[in-house]
This record gives sequence, structure tokens and C-alpha cells, in this order.
Amino acid sequence: MATEEKLLTIKEFAERARVSVGTVQHWVQRKQIAFVRLGERVVRIPESALIPSLVEAGGDGAAAEAEGEADEEATDAGGDGAGGTG
Repeated sequence: MATEEKLLTIKEFAERARVSVGTVQHWVQRKQIAFVRLGERVVRIPESALIPSLVEAGGDGAAAEAEGEADEEATDAGGDGAGGTG
């Protein structure tokens, strides 16, 4: 008997990958992840695409961009060291 793989909606996949729905839609449009088209507007993504897609698409800058934003916020919060005294 063949094992059937679970197919995820874009929203489900985005939640598991901890990225936005728009990011997953972008990956589908650019064919950066495996997906199955069940109709003109219906897309499902195999659960097994979760890890490979993050590794491959991570080179697209999604994770690095989020990390960079966090670094910028930390730098902004620390100020420039002038402290306003003087």
C-alpha cells in the first residue's frame, strides 16, 4: 500500500515554516518549493517540502532579512553612545 503524503495549504505551510503567507506565495510563484496545483487557484504543498524549502529559500534572504531587522532594532535601541550629557 502506498503511503500518502499530507498536503498543506499555503497558510498551514506558512505557519509551520514561521513565515508569512505572502512569502510562501512568492516561493510558489518562483517555483522555489515543490507544490501541487489542484485547480487554477488551489495550491497544496507536500509536508516533506518544509525543510528543503527553508534551506533553499533561505538563500533568498528571508531569514537573513528578518535577522538583519532584529539587529537594526537592537542597534537603534542602544543609541549612539552620546547619551545626551555633556
